[in-house]
Amino acid sequence: MSTYSIIIKNKSGLNQRYLLFNQPPIPTPNTASAFSNVWVRTSGTPSPKGKQELTIKTETFAMCGTLPEALASNVIIKETDETAVNLTGGANQKGTAPIMKIVADAPAFEAPYGTTSAANSFGITTKAWNNVEYKNKFWFGMGKYDDHNNVVPVACFPALPSQAYTLQPVVKFYVGTGAYVPGTAVNVTQIGSIGTINFTEAQAGQTIANITHQEDGTYSEPTFSYPPHPDGEERLLSQEAGSKALAIEG
Repeated sequence: MSTYSIIIKNKSGLNQRYLLFNQPPIPTPNTASAFSNVWVRTSGTPSPKGKQELTIKTETFAMCGTLPEALASNVIIKETDETAVNLTGGANQKGTAPIMKIVADAPAFEAPYGTTSAANSFGITTKAWNNVEYKNKFWFGMGKYDDHNNVVPVACFPALPSQAYTLQPVVKFYVGTGAYVPGTAVNVTQIGSIGTINFTEAQAGQTIANITHQEDGTYSEPTFSYPPHPDGEERLLSQEAGSKALAIEG
């Protein structure tokens, strides 16, 4: 599994606690609402020389749980079950599709699990339940490891009965500030200034992103780089560097 790192440099002029979010995976069929959850909340970060390094492990989990009210911004969701999943990949590897059912008024995953063949996806199949009795009571979504190696929700959707959902995760992340607690469902576009880190825009192998929280409160565009080689030497970062090496050989 890959590991990504986001380094936030705080030059905002204020001590900051940063929040990390994941772009919700693309669901099929589409759902009425999709929310990111507060994934990590950092400790205080001084300015102008303070920084935070957030390490993101790519292991993926299917998650489900209960809701205190209809899923919306600022709702703190409760997890009741989780299970590790594989994404659809090469060598005919199909994605895992756990079965979600209601047990003692709470959702849980049961075996045997199904599969999905959609590219880069995992699935969640919901069993039938009384949607009048349980309307707006359950959620499903995606989980990741947090900075304490606990599996926490990073994206959630309202769950309906008798559905076969497929979810395609994306390596697009957001950083911002605020007083939200981890697990809170948030519409990231509504929390103020955010920084966007989209690793699909990086070169292959570039798994480190640097971003600066600037004095005016905005965030810089991220700069991507390669991880250091095991021997401690930095990898050549550009074709220009490779061209110079070829010129020397010539």
